Amino acid sequence: MRMKPLSKALQRSLISIAVAAFFTTCDGEDEDSDANNDPLSEYNACDPALKVGAFRVDLTESYTGVQGRVLDGVVPTDIPNIVEEMGACRLLEQPNYICDPACEAGEVCNSQGMCIPYPAGRDMGTVTVTGMKTTVTMSATAPTFFYTNPGSLPHPGYAEGANITLDATGSEEDPFVLRGQGVGFLSILTESFYIKKDTPIEVAWALPAVPLGTARVRITLNLNNHGVSPKRIQCDTADTGSFSIPGDLITRLIDQGLSGFPTIGLSRHTADATQIAPGCVEFLVVSELSLPVEVEGVISCTDDGDCPQGQTCKDDLTCG
Repeated sequence: MRMKPLSKALQRSLISIAVAAFFTTCDGEDEDSDANNDPLSEYNACDPALKVGAFRVDLTESYTGVQGRVLDGVVPTDIPNIVEEMGACRLLEQPNYICDPACEAGEVCNSQGMCIPYPAGRDMGTVTVTGMKTTVTMSATAPTFFYTNPGSLPHPGYAEGANITLDATGSEEDPFVLRGQGVGFLSILTESFYIKKDTPIEVAWALPAVPLGTARVRITLNLNNHGVSPKRIQCDTADTGSFSIPGDLITRLIDQGLSGFPTIGLSRHTADATQIAPGCVEFLVVSELSLPVEVEGVISCTDDGDCPQGQTCKDDLTCG
């Protein structure tokens, strides 16, 4: 029996239903198969005592780059000692452990004065970063297993506020996915920094075009870059455009010792972290800068010619 042809109206209706069903099915499949597109919801960084690795997207004035590495253990000297805390700031000391007898090549001294194997690079398989202007696919080889973007990337490499995903599910042992967001380029507004005791330091920077609730700004003041056991002030604050480092804490830092070429560093970044078998791994999207500061009574030098007459350039790169 011959079927009666469908009317044009009914044909259009059935086509609409079919198209809607197709896209509904595809949307559902995307949600199930690509849950990696979930945006970053909070700031989540590793505890330094547990941190075994990090990947980062760097936005600088001249280029955008991606790099990272994961180790099979925590490097003891990467865990700073907290000397003092004051509000959002900490006075930190970089440990300098001494083992007797001295450690051999491939070893590192820990806090108990024991030589242990220096943590080795860990193969994380193929690592992919999406959400940037171009997808970055990275692999690494033994023995370092250091990851970096092949070739050059568009610059800036992402749209400000973009949701960025790092996928390391290529790792057979420790697969993971981490999130980030495209932070704006960090621009300093404070023209110069003069450091002296009992005097707060006001730091000001330009607000981003796209404010991110997940982004933080870290300020690091280091007056002893060339000392035996460097100490620094590290402050973590919201991206509000300004922050004041307490004068009392600056006094404590100065009292810990000074050396040549002191600096202040700023970092605007998002952070996400996860725990794998050896420890914590984090993913940062970051724009940072480092600026020289002047310290009362300190003249930095690289040789005697940089010093006033009658003074010499000392091992800590100060005139005296």
